[in-house]
Amino acid sequence: VGASASTVSISAIVEGRLVKVWNGSAFVTQYSRNPSWILRDLLTDSQYGAGLAENLMDDDAFKTFATRCDAQIDIGGGTLDARYTLDIIFDQKRPLLEWIKEILDSVRALLIFKDGKLGPLGMNSTETVVQTFTTDEILQESSGESSMRISKPPEDQWPNQVTVVYNDSARDYVPVEAIRDDLLEQDRRGLVNHTVRALGIVREHQ
Repeated sequence: VGASASTVSISAIVEGRLVKVWNGSAFVTQYSRNPSWILRDLLTDSQYGAGLAENLMDDDAFKTFATRCDAQIDIGGGTLDARYTLDIIFDQKRPLLEWIKEILDSVRALLIFKDGKLGPLGMNSTETVVQTFTTDEILQESSGESSMRISKPPEDQWPNQVTVVYNDSARDYVPVEAIRDDLLEQDRRGLVNHTVRALGIVREHQ
């Protein structure tokens, strides 16, 4: 605490907002770094979030994804840590969908609408197939051709180096770059970099 004749300045490390968390038998309100509960709060809060009704939330999906986030994984040397955490500050005026995307991108997840409810789905999660589509289900245009279009960027635009900029908690939250290279593709096509700013990540292994 520093003081002058007329002002007092205070610095503090604040944990964050209290959100609804499932404790195994009921929802309780507490601090959490679990991305699933933070996302649910953002969707349902009427002051700073989407203000959606609680009964629109697929709570089974949120519980499943919360368990996936909390799962302890080996990050090297026998050290265990949670698979995903979220440390993010909503301190910029941006469209709500952009903030939702920031959360989902930080934890490799999608937000899906199923059976009238919204819930998260982790990429690489094992889920039961609920619908199989064949060419018979794809509408045809008047010319008789399929209406489905699949596009992708030219090969020379495919990244062979990815840079993720995150705020490293081990270095007092200064921005740090984590870089991953595909050296074979760099030798073949030259360097093509793609940089991502991960606002909610503070750990390199995530």
